[in-house]
Amino acid sequence: MPFQKIANRPNVIPALRGAFEKGRLPHALLFQGPVNSGQREAAVELAKICFCENKKELAPCGSCAHCRQVNQNTHPDFFVLALGDEARELKVEAIRDLIAKANYKPFSACAKIFVIDQADRMNEIAQNAFLKTLEEPPGRTVFVLISSSPQQLLATIRSRVQTLHFGQAPSNEVPDPKRESLEKTVLEYVLYNANEPLKAPDLSKLSREDLSGIFDRLMEFHRDLLLIRTCVAEMVSQNEKLFEKEKLAKQFSEDALEDRIELFSDMKEKINANLNIRLVLSFLWETLASVGPSNKQP
Repeated sequence: MPFQKIANRPNVIPALRGAFEKGRLPHALLFQGPVNSGQREAAVELAKICFCENKKELAPCGSCAHCRQVNQNTHPDFFVLALGDEARELKVEAIRDLIAKANYKPFSACAKIFVIDQADRMNEIAQNAFLKTLEEPPGRTVFVLISSSPQQLLATIRSRVQTLHFGQAPSNEVPDPKRESLEKTVLEYVLYNANEPLKAPDLSKLSREDLSGIFDRLMEFHRDLLLIRTCVAEMVSQNEKLFEKEKLAKQFSEDALEDRIELFSDMKEKINANLNIRLVLSFLWETLASVGPSNKQP
């Protein structure tokens, strides 16, 4: 089966099936991982999960007209945008053409699925054009971004997609206890003491790169809470902390989690745009107090 090529992430397809079954499939997904680690195959399998008329326990039959057309890349509601042989970037014209197609109703399936391979190769103009569509996505449309270098995508795009990790090679990086301790401190403050900005951890002396990493960690954790809150726990990024996240998710509304993710994304962009770190952090702590609950750690 095609999705057997997916490396080191055997729960990807079951997670997508579960989200589809519950009607909770995100409108935008980021398949992140090394080149040729199964993202394209997973996108094809997702299209068949959505389109197949003869599914058995949510597994597509592989032989109906929809499945055959997806496999042959001829389905009128399944589109793959990829770089040409000599192209170095995805330009705005290609993205505008994709957006125009997304605004049409599905031709024969229940939805349209658009795959952008090497999405990190969109130039800045193209990314900004695509961002507007992510902010107000057309109905019955799913976007799948495939990327081996997601850091090249705008933070505002990454904040609006649900990330699934593929084929992560074992890391040779030596754990940094000091960094891990700081991330834990920041996360605990954000979750349990955000209504007390005067007690916020001092991050003003960190490098912009380190701050950017902390914002990524905060966005990932809150996206997991949002998935649990919307009954798609199968897609959380770190299953070993699922029980802890399930308890926390009950304390937040969906709107509050979305607002927090948006806030962290905006703050990361300001940090990367060389705005004054102290001013950015001050705004963050003051704003965070009004976004979400003020629950204390039990």
